[in-house]
Amino acid sequence: MKNALVIEDEFMTAAMIEEVLFSSHFENVFLAETGKESMEFLNDEKIDFITLDNQLPDIFGSELIKDIRAVNADADIVVLSSIQNDLLADKLHEYKIIRYIHKGNLIVDLNYVLQNLHA
Repeated sequence: MKNALVIEDEFMTAAMIEEVLFSSHFENVFLAETGKESMEFLNDEKIDFITLDNQLPDIFGSELIKDIRAVNADADIVVLSSIQNDLLADKLHEYKIIRYIHKGNLIVDLNYVLQNLHA
């Protein structure tokens, strides 16, 4: 994998995710705070892996994922949320996400996903 996109409006969370991704040997990690910014990256860059906060300032991740899939059908997507919502997690799997992660377990779960990605 080469390029990752972190779509997260909370600076500390974005920094933690960025650190995990760089330690997982991503060459480039782009950061976007809004849905609008994320779509600019997706239109300009080949993105292989995305972490998507479900509650952004301008859009819910569950809505943004449709737009993401319209321009990048192949990226591996992990949706992050501070709220555990099994119904939403099940619905998001329709958009071929690889995991729904509760932010309370963010680092452990994200490392697990990355270790087992395409295994």
